[in-house]
Amino acid sequence: MEDFMTLNTSPILLTGLSIEAMTGRIYTRAMFKRFQDEFKLSFECLHKKLSTNANYITYTVGLAKDDVFKWSTVKYNESDAIQVTCECSKFETEGYVCMHIIHILLKKSASYT
Repeated sequence: MEDFMTLNTSPILLTGLSIEAMTGRIYTRAMFKRFQDEFKLSFECLHKKLSTNANYITYTVGLAKDDVFKWSTVKYNESDAIQVTCECSKFETEGYVCMHIIHILLKKSASYT
C-alpha cells in the first residue's frame, strides 16, 4: 500500500522550498511525513556558530524553547560537495534528516540568495 501511494500520488507540500519538494520525490509517503515533522520543527530552531576551520563549520542547533544543553552539534562542510552531520544521528539511525541539519541547510541556502 505504501509503495502504491508513493508511486501514484504527489506529496502534499507545506512550502515551496526545494528541499521539501526533493525529499517528497525520493521518500515514501510515511518517511516523508517523518521528514515533514522535522522540517516544521526546523523553523523553531536557533543556531550558534561554535568554530570554523579549513574543513568545516561547527554549529550548535536546537529548539528555541529548549535549554542550550539539549541542543545538538552540527558539522557543515561545503568544500567539494556539501556534507552535513549531526550528533543526534537521526539520519544514520532512522533514515531521514533531522531538524538540526535542515535548519542549517535552510540558513546556508538563504545566505546564497
